[in-house]
Amino acid sequence: MNPTAGIKRKPQARQTESRKRRATEPSYGDAMEVDDDSEQEPSHSGKEDDEDEDPELSEDSEDSLGDVDELSDQEDGGEDDEDVDDEDGNGEFEEFKWFKPINISIKADDAADSPRIGFCNAGLIDRDNIRAGFHRDMEELSHDAATLGFSVFNRWGCLKPEFLTHPVKKGTGIWGSELNEGRFLLIERFHIQETYQRKGYGKKLFEEVWEKAQNLAIQGGKNRSVARKEDFEKIWEGGRLEGDGVEKLTEIDEDFLNRMDKVFDSDQEVPSICNFAIVWAAVPNTSDVIGESDKFSSTEVELSYQRKQNALEDFWRAMGFRRIGSSSFLCLAKDPHHASHSLLSQDDYIRPAALWASARADDQDFPLMDLVYDPNDREQKKYNDAETKELLETRLQSCPATDPTWVSTDRHENNILHLLARTAKVESLVWALRLPFANVLRSARNLEGETPLEALRCQLESDRTWRQVAMAQVVMSDLFPGFTSSQIECLKLLENLKPSPEELTRLRFGCSCRECLGGFLSPRNTLALLYQAEINHNMLNDDLDADMSGSEWCEWREEVLKHLIPSVTNNLRTNKSLRQGFTNLLGHIAKTLQAKKLPLTDAVLHYAANEWPPDVKNFLQRGGTVFAVVQACFDYAIDQDIYLGDGTHHETSQENIDALPACRNDGEFVFARRMCRKLEGLPDELNPSVGMRGIWD
Repeated sequence: MNPTAGIKRKPQARQTESRKRRATEPSYGDAMEVDDDSEQEPSHSGKEDDEDEDPELSEDSEDSLGDVDELSDQEDGGEDDEDVDDEDGNGEFEEFKWFKPINISIKADDAADSPRIGFCNAGLIDRDNIRAGFHRDMEELSHDAATLGFSVFNRWGCLKPEFLTHPVKKGTGIWGSELNEGRFLLIERFHIQETYQRKGYGKKLFEEVWEKAQNLAIQGGKNRSVARKEDFEKIWEGGRLEGDGVEKLTEIDEDFLNRMDKVFDSDQEVPSICNFAIVWAAVPNTSDVIGESDKFSSTEVELSYQRKQNALEDFWRAMGFRRIGSSSFLCLAKDPHHASHSLLSQDDYIRPAALWASARADDQDFPLMDLVYDPNDREQKKYNDAETKELLETRLQSCPATDPTWVSTDRHENNILHLLARTAKVESLVWALRLPFANVLRSARNLEGETPLEALRCQLESDRTWRQVAMAQVVMSDLFPGFTSSQIECLKLLENLKPSPEELTRLRFGCSCRECLGGFLSPRNTLALLYQAEINHNMLNDDLDADMSGSEWCEWREEVLKHLIPSVTNNLRTNKSLRQGFTNLLGHIAKTLQAKKLPLTDAVLHYAANEWPPDVKNFLQRGGTVFAVVQACFDYAIDQDIYLGDGTHHETSQENIDALPACRNDGEFVFARRMCRKLEGLPDELNPSVGMRGIWD
């Protein structure tokens, strides 16, 4: 049994202030030149238009380096520099307790009046403090942080699976699960004036930023496991002072306490470090690259852009950075023995140039593009499925099915199947799969390395995770309603599936283990709910046998009773049968889950049908509900989850968890709870039209 279950917990602190979106802030992709007397700085992460540092940085160049100082108004002579923050108080980032800004500038020499010739804006991100809302918090921090969060990491801040296993997207394969842990440095802005480039200033500036990140990490305190041990000990010690009932639990839970001691004793109190530095090494669409496109051909513009992109990547690789899979981000490992340090820069994964140039690409060179998009529509509005199919049939009259045009691709090497699958055009996809070239099209990969099926799966994951609303990326994970019928039909077509009704439900809700109850409750989530039902059932039964009054029982178990209406809670204080009925329901929920059934009212009450005395019946007749008890199990499962809570469940049950198949729905407790509420006919706990922020506000 778990002595922490049933204990009233302090809610996790969340930042609820609105994100700081300044209307006057330069938009990302609009970098600006920095002159000696200018306060303007580029607005893109780790990327700027003139960063042509020589990758071969010699010792001689280091000898000429000037001083590097932390930014201040006095140093720079400016009073309103938007990039200068109060590092002790986090300045404009005060609401982001998990983010420590690092703003450092560099001068040409030691002279007091020497001008600033470069700067770096970065920040240390304490990932463990934002696991529960990683995507949302990263989105609120900045555009670059949001792009990193959504494109490289999953909603818990762990590296996306495709960067570990996909034959193309894993890149060189040097990065693994180590990227899931610890603090990391995110470099957002980095600039050296053109006159001072190729002289070692960039290297010196980065080294100062990297050192500052390490110092801030050490100041961050104990690691997560040590902090949890101290919190646990305080809770338990405080609990034992409250009454005889808790003293009794100390004896009953001795085995659990011994296991907890082993878990905590295995964690040494070591200082925290900054494990990685990450940079989005991409040249923005700056004026000198594309602003004069009317004077140059598109080919010349692209070549100019690519030269700058190559120079920028060369600089960061010279600093030791290597690409994370096939993504746009490069990473540096603190560990000198990491595999990335053995990979030569020329052997790093090269991201296709056409992907960098997507903002400037003209996709009208794709012969079939007008079948998917309306070239006369200013907003490039997509045709619906029926219109697209009609266009395909019309095109076939002038372009035979054996014509190579049907296997043509756009600049990103997407063929017609890629585009139809992503847009979930079922009728059109059925038609296209009858083409003689269908098997070739099925297996063809685009520049991202995706087949049409993989492109569809990527689109589905994106739809499940976030939605673009104006300039913001809104987190949708907890609000996931299931995939549309059209999307599921496309999956069936590309995978040649003929699923049973049960399998169809699992497809709809993104189950990847093929064992989810109801299509959405994964085996590992089921285990977490089962443990909470069993543990709390045993503990509440022990309390009922102890010499504890009804008022004490309700006060001590306030957290587990919070979903009951006040009148029911008041009756529990004076009626032991009602307390027993509530407790019995926990046992019946455990039996329901053991039978691999969803914990819904009818299924749970099946186990109470012949109960005597009829304590559950009494509890229900006085206003109690089965789902109020089920919700308490969800609460505690969330509380002890490795990402959403304190990790207790994983620390004490890791072997049993590992024995179950992993699933995309693992950890999605809020989504699963919402689906159970829907099946019970209860109103949605989250309003999709308001906030979209999950349970953490």
